[in-house]
Amino acid sequence: MHILLFGGTTEGRDLASWLAGHGHTVTLCVATGYGAALAPAGPNITVHTGRLDSGAMEALMASAPFERVVDATHPYAVEVTENIRAAAEAAGLPRLRLHLHRGGNEARPGKMGGGQPRRL
Repeated sequence: MHILLFGGTTEGRDLASWLAGHGHTVTLCVATGYGAALAPAGPNITVHTGRLDSGAMEALMASAPFERVVDATHPYAVEVTENIRAAAEAAGLPRLRLHLHRGGNEARPGKMGGGQPRRL
């Protein structure tokens, strides 16, 4: 499966590595050069660097045969999340949002949607 993953967060990078390690092709979008420097490397991972508005996101989604869009951006990146939602809807692509659930001092990455694990 070819997945477009937005997220320079630790969880986004971990998810990109996990997906690529399980045979998926991942295009990881990060906003900055610093995010690109931290991005995982591998034959199934392509990194796109630079901030994108909704129109640029939609163009990117149309540029390759993506099958899913995953939003693993920072929880406070409300505008980015809205742009991803609008672009995925316009492109007709299913979108998942990675939610972090914190309990005590540890994060439990990998939960999608309403707190239940989902298959991509």
